[in-house]
Amino acid sequence: MENLVKTLRELLGLNQADFGRLFNRAWQSVQQYEGGRRPPAEVIEKLKNIATANGHADVAIALSGSDWTVKRVFHPGETIISCA
Repeated sequence: MENLVKTLRELLGLNQADFGRLFNRAWQSVQQYEGGRRPPAEVIEKLKNIATANGHADVAIALSGSDWTVKRVFHPGETIISCA
């Protein structure tokens, strides 16, 4: 299971240290956020701004939710079958 902090960092093509510098945090903080620790509200706001500014509004919207962990990523061409 991947979270949105890691997803955004990878979309931007940055390592943890460079990514952390974008919102004034050490790489250790990024590592903790990617490990499941929820970032503080001010960091989430900065992440949303970074995502939006870099054309990843979908990630910014997901960061706005109360549960921002990605549960499943569907890839282009993947068939989705409902079990309901």
